[in-house]
This record gives sequence, structure tokens and C-alpha cells, in this order.
Amino acid sequence: MCGIAGIIGLNQDYQVDPQLLDQMTDILVHRGPDDRGTNIIDHVGLGHRRLSIIDLSSAGHQPMANEDSSVWIVFNGEIYNHKDYVQELKSKGHVFKSNSDTELIIHAYEEWGIEGCLKRLNGMFAFCLYDSNTKETYLVKDRLGIKPLYYAMYNNKIAFGSELKAIVADSALDLDLNLNTLSHFLTTFYTAAPETIIDNIQTLEPGHYLYIKGSEVKDHCFWELELTNNYNKKSDKEIIEEFDHLFNESVKLTMVSDVQVGHLLSSGVDSNAILHYMSKQAQDIHTFTVDTAIDSYSEGAVSREMANYFGTTHHDFVITAESVLEDIDQIIWHQDHLSGNSACIGIHFVFKLLKEQGIKVGLLGSGPDEMFAGYETYMADRIAAKLRNPLLKPFLKTLEFGMQFKPASFEFVSTDYKVRKLLEGLYKSPEKSHYWWRSILVDKDKASLFNNDVQSKVELDSFVHYKKHFDKFAKDEYSFLDRSLYADLKMFLGNNSLMLTDGASMAHSIEARPSIINHEFVEFAFKLPPHLKIGKDKTLKYIMRKAMEGRLPQDFLDMPKRGMNLPISFWIENEMKEFVMDTLSKSRTEKIGLFDQKIIDQLLKNHFNHKQNNMYKIWNLVVFYKWHEMMIERKGF
Repeated sequence: MCGIAGIIGLNQDYQVDPQLLDQMTDILVHRGPDDRGTNIIDHVGLGHRRLSIIDLSSAGHQPMANEDSSVWIVFNGEIYNHKDYVQELKSKGHVFKSNSDTELIIHAYEEWGIEGCLKRLNGMFAFCLYDSNTKETYLVKDRLGIKPLYYAMYNNKIAFGSELKAIVADSALDLDLNLNTLSHFLTTFYTAAPETIIDNIQTLEPGHYLYIKGSEVKDHCFWELELTNNYNKKSDKEIIEEFDHLFNESVKLTMVSDVQVGHLLSSGVDSNAILHYMSKQAQDIHTFTVDTAIDSYSEGAVSREMANYFGTTHHDFVITAESVLEDIDQIIWHQDHLSGNSACIGIHFVFKLLKEQGIKVGLLGSGPDEMFAGYETYMADRIAAKLRNPLLKPFLKTLEFGMQFKPASFEFVSTDYKVRKLLEGLYKSPEKSHYWWRSILVDKDKASLFNNDVQSKVELDSFVHYKKHFDKFAKDEYSFLDRSLYADLKMFLGNNSLMLTDGASMAHSIEARPSIINHEFVEFAFKLPPHLKIGKDKTLKYIMRKAMEGRLPQDFLDMPKRGMNLPISFWIENEMKEFVMDTLSKSRTEKIGLFDQKIIDQLLKNHFNHKQNNMYKIWNLVVFYKWHEMMIERKGF
């Protein structure tokens, strides 16, 4: 796991500025404190910061080249199956100078070309490869988008990096906000590829590569997930056995390392299922959990119980409002792509805990909710389909009216919060309702929040980003559940969960490995019949729970999903009140010049008097204000 940065001239006479290349590379020092390297070849400058995980020797130094120094690469990630092709390539005459997975990519490209190379890679990766023979450059991102890669095209060049701040380091780049991306962020708490929050910077989409030769720049898709109605025809027993095999193999692959591997343990079935498979491969396992002192948000007791069940060496940390305020600048600076998800905080502290224990690799359970239907939103879709009966409309309107007078609960995903969101989105299209269940600041909220002169420049309806993924597969041909899972895989997993994990882990020089989203496992998941995702008894993620019977305690398997959440609702009106009020002050709002302070003040007032739980809305604004200060006003430094 590393950090990469570079500059690609759009003509062969372009002269790369070595000082700028150094600056872009070294701002990523946290991603790779073990080694650094830069090199300029022709019109291409490559920079690398190394976190040594595979082949810890100096032979793994990057930028790396082939035998005659005609093909160069900087690489971030892990190729879990790299040893599968080494002997084959050696038999074809390729000479390896290291045991690193990086070198495999070079020789695989030489032997099979870029498409043939990518077809064989199993892992998480982002890299830039330059072929000086053909003068062709490739910027590549893995199939699921686990590793980030940003780029900007300006001043006769393409600048790229693992993080936005590597590109922002160039003072020649204009830092104009992408207002449509900001609108999407305010609604969802994340930004949507290929756009970023900065107008001139884009992110490569998962499963894509950018081909660059001279002034020719083309975006290619090398992998795409396809839906099917031709579901796996095996018996449920056979499918569960196949699930078991693929899960075991996926975890085994992600445990390949030359340094110790730890595990992020929560109260969820996913992370504990991973721990089950880890226990089959290793004895001395270290598990890590973060917790909070408010009971309805706490999962520490369950995690400790499961750690004891598996006999791990367990480490935990209780997050307080004070600890968050102490680290808040660091948290947001490392989420420079802009994430308002409070999970950023929890995952920041759990990776901080790994670093304190000297662990450089952490496994975690991202992905199964979007693969096997683990979110309550999938049940909300089914409930909504029944409630759309016109005969129920008067009753629902009465319920909606009555909810206005009920004080908002600040407890963890309270029933009244769910009811309010369900009623809000009920009479929209099924696709928009699915998106609405997770919405924060919706169209009418943003219409009043943005200044009048800004409103005309902004697309308030952010559903357009979700809609394109729903529309890829016709509603008459594919199940709504599969279409929803596909949209969530692309949007919520790819743009939210994976990106915040990358930022939080690399902040502490830790390699985060999602053990389940092996692309072969994902392809298997999307061929499962619906009843193995949502059981006939309405059990979410049914196949996961069924496969773990007899392997995890049954009372644990029967527990509902929790997720990583923090009591920010309570903190905003107590320990964080002064911080929030200072951050969202009139002077700061005027400096940013986008919002109406009266609307912000009303959001705060309604939260403080418990008329509404505005935690998500307030926290999104707090994060954006702090991000704007660091990335726009201070240019990332």
C-alpha cells in the first residue's frame, strides 16, 4: 500500500518540473513513510511513497522498471494472486529482480498488453504505467474502486495522485468548487465519481483506465458487473457451500503479507465471519474495536465477547467528544475527497489503535451489505411497495401530521427517525425512494440553504447520480432488489465506504484490506436468487447468516445489524456545541459565500430544542466548512 503521484505531459516535448513532482509526492508521506522515489522519463514524471508490505527489501523500491528500463510503473495496492503468474512469465523469458507484486504488473503488461494484464489481476490497485517504446501511459483503477486515483488535465499536462491534495499542491491549478458535487455531498455525505468537489479534478471510475498518448486521452472500461435473471441453479445447500469456499479463499488471499495482519472487529456478522475464516489460517490474531459510552450506540461489549469466543488479543478504545475535537482537523484533512459520514471518525480511531500496536495491515468487512442485501433500506423498499396502496394514503397523511408533534429522538437510528424518512419518500418512484431513505439535505432544504445567486447554478436534485446506475438495467427485465444492490455498490460502497476507509487507514500508514469484495465473490453474489439475500422470514443477508450457523453463536446471528455510528446528535448539543457554533458562524458563512445563515441558525435551533434530529445536516455543514478552510483557503497545506 502506497501513495502515487505524477505528471504526464500531453506532448513529448513537455518538461516535467522536478520540484513540483517532489512536492506532490511528499505531501503523501503518510501513505508511505518507509521509502520514497521519483523519476522523470521523457515527458512523464512519476512519484512514489512506499509502505512496505510485500518484499520489504530495497528491491521493491519505486518507481520500478523492467530489465531495459523501457517500462516504468508507480503502484498503490496489493495484487493478491501475483505469485500465480511469476513462474509462467519467467518461463517466457521475463527476468524478475524482486518478489514484489508491482514487478508482476510490468511483466504481465509486456507479455499480454494492458487488457490481458488487468484481466489476470486479483486485488486492489491504482497505478500509472509508462511505456517509453510506444510513448503510451496508462492510469488504472481496480474493478471495485478500492484504491483511489485522481487526475486533472490542465496547462498541457495531466497531474495525478492517490489523494486530491497531491494535485492541489500545484499552485497553477484553479480551485473552483464543483457546486453540483457539493449539492450531492449535502444530500448524501459523499461525492460521486467521476466528479470531485473540485471542478478541475476528476476521479477515475472503478474498473476503468485512462489511455494517454500525446494529446490523445481516452477512458476505457475493462470490467463491469452485469446483472442477470439467470440465477445460480444449484440447490441452496450447494450455493452455501460455494459461498463458504469463496469467502474462505477471499480471506486467505487478503491475509498474504510479509508483516502482521490485524482485524477490525465490530458487532456485525460480516467482521465476525471474517474472523472465523482468519482463525482457520492463523493463531495469533489481534482484533481492534472502537466504542462509545452511550449504550444505544455501543458495540464494544459484543465485540469483546466475540473476541473472547475466538481467543484473539483484543484492543479497544472509547471515543469521546473530546477525543474527536482533538483530532477533527486531522480526520477531515485525510478525507480530502470530502466525507461527512460520521463513520470516518470511528474508523480513524480504530486505525490509530492499530498503529499504536505496530500493526501495518488491517482486514475489514466492507461490501457484504451491497452484495447480499444487509441494509434496512432493502426492507424499506418492500414495506413501501405495500404502503403505496391508495386506500392507505389518508392514514399515512394522518401519521405524517402527527409525527410533527413528536419530539425527535437522538438515540441510535431511532424508530421515529425511520418512520419520518419512510413517510417522506413513500410516494416517489421506487428508485428515488430507495435513494431517499438515506438522504440528508433534500432538494427543498438545499433550495433554501443556498444563496439566491447560487441556486441558479446548482443542480438541486442529486438523484441523477443514482439514476444512471438504476437505468443501466431495465426495470422490466431485472429485479428491483438487484438493481438497488447494483446502484448501492456503485454509489454507496464505491464513493463512500471504500474512500473513507482508504483515507482513514492511510492517515496512520495502515493498509486496509476489505476481505470480502474480491471481484469473483462479487460476481457470485449478483447471481444469487433473491431468497438467499432476503430470506422468506425477512432476514437480511440471509446467506451470510445461514452459512455462519454453527460457526458463530446463534444469539449473535439473531442480533439486528448496527453499523458504526457515534452519538454526534448528543455531542452537538453538549460537548461540541461551542465548536459547532464557531465553525458555522456568520463570519465563516460569509467568507464561503454560498449559504444563508438564517437557515443554518434554524437547523441548529431545531436540533437544540429537539424539534428535529438535524445531526446529519449539521455535521455535513461542519465538515464542509472545515474542509473548505483546509483545502481551498489553505490549499491543502
